Amino acid sequence: MVELPNDAWQSMLMCMVDAATRLGLAIYDEDIQMAFMPPNVVLPTHRLNAWEQLKREVTQPRFPQTIKQFRAWIKPLLNDLLAKNGFDTTGVEGQDDNVTYTKKTALGTQFFDIQYNSRYRGEFGISVMFGISCDIVNLICKKFNLPPYKISPYRIPSYTFSITLEHLLPSCNRLGGPISQYQEPNDVYEFLGHVESIVFPILALAEDINSLDKLMNGDLDNGVNDSIKDKVAAKMNIGLFRQRLIVARLANNSDFEDFVIKFKPKAPDALITQWEYLVNYLRQEIKPIEQWPEGFLTQLQNDILPNSEGFPTTKEPFRELLKTKIGELVSDYGFVQAESVENSGRFIMRYCKTINMGKLMLSVFCEDVHNDNFISQIRLNIKEYNMIAIAKKANFSADVEWDSGIVLISKPKNLYIYNWTTLNELLSIIKEIALIWLDGVDDIKGIDALLNGGKVDTAAKTDSYGYFYDFYALITARLVNNPNFEELAVTLGTYDASTSHYWGKYNDIMRKLWPKLVKYLREEVKPLV
Repeated sequence: MVELPNDAWQSMLMCMVDAATRLGLAIYDEDIQMAFMPPNVVLPTHRLNAWEQLKREVTQPRFPQTIKQFRAWIKPLLNDLLAKNGFDTTGVEGQDDNVTYTKKTALGTQFFDIQYNSRYRGEFGISVMFGISCDIVNLICKKFNLPPYKISPYRIPSYTFSITLEHLLPSCNRLGGPISQYQEPNDVYEFLGHVESIVFPILALAEDINSLDKLMNGDLDNGVNDSIKDKVAAKMNIGLFRQRLIVARLANNSDFEDFVIKFKPKAPDALITQWEYLVNYLRQEIKPIEQWPEGFLTQLQNDILPNSEGFPTTKEPFRELLKTKIGELVSDYGFVQAESVENSGRFIMRYCKTINMGKLMLSVFCEDVHNDNFISQIRLNIKEYNMIAIAKKANFSADVEWDSGIVLISKPKNLYIYNWTTLNELLSIIKEIALIWLDGVDDIKGIDALLNGGKVDTAAKTDSYGYFYDFYALITARLVNNPNFEELAVTLGTYDASTSHYWGKYNDIMRKLWPKLVKYLREEVKPLV
């Protein structure tokens, strides 16, 4: 009798069965109640499948069942490939199980983004995006992504090019193919083989400006097969014309003037005008890199981004600077930082202040688009418990979320924060808003003075939350016994598309509610003061 170990008994049993079979002997395992007889007989016969499964789990490591297990399992295999090709294997964790690996080159930063997902236990999706963010190209792109050249909503991306691996796989016949699912080790080994044979050879073509030009504007080589070449070329023809033209100029590509015509957008007019700005700038101001005098890059950076020395160029330091500077400013008005969140590409900073029977929240929205930090709006939210209670008690309509209170929105035009000058411009705008909107807003009287005293401009009143403004303005007027209540009941309630008072898609609902509100305030609500 042989006693098997508690751990790894399966592999020991397999060895014993294999040896016994070769010697013509039989084995009976009392614990699992199975017998093994030569040649390859398993009893009872209905346990044969269980025995085969046990052998598979021994000879082939059990595949991970969770994303956490899978990431730990694939990490050493992936790191070997990344290190072999000069990438930092530390990786930067992102949202939704995304990890970014980078490699510094003379041109800029190559990146390898891998994202894991799982629909079912033991089944995983792996999505890979790779490319390069070229410092010089990004710098020129930034110039044409800022006023006065930014004359359209079409943003130039912060990367020079990026490609999704799935689009290049042999099984994908079109750009945008489905993400493969990986359920066995061999599936992952095949995926890693594609990373090695496709991703890194393409990235090897982006080490200097001439090879990058060949990759984006010419013929691929370096062992990339023909089907992959066609798919890369197709990708370069989608929305990368500005980058391709800049790269062609920097590399002194003889086809530059042909590209000017070939890549020129057909519409809209704003894009055509922006393209002409870019072409003239490249012709007149930018020489090929090989002709650059010493110190030209520094001069170029100072010309494009004046007063930017020491200004953060990466996301996290920029956010910290923004939070600190805005926090210092609004603290003079009694605000404290409440939270900072990222939502759908927006970085939102919120600051709160408690007032008598309510609170104020000042929010600053920054569109996080890497190469142009755009302040999209500055928002003031006013919640006074008495006015909200009146709206809810009257129960005007279940379609309206009265708890939201009043929201005033300022949308600064073309406010991109990329140096100390533009940061100070933002702080000046916030200060101006704070002085106009927040001065004296400490109670219901101050709110009435703000809403009904002419301090809020029409644009802020009639924005997406504008329909609350007029309802709460009238409620507030009644609560403070504003002598102009009856006049406001008429002027605030004149609603149609031709006036500044308009509720948008809620127009019909709010128009019906307005007379009910006026009647309710007259007959049911007594002033607080």
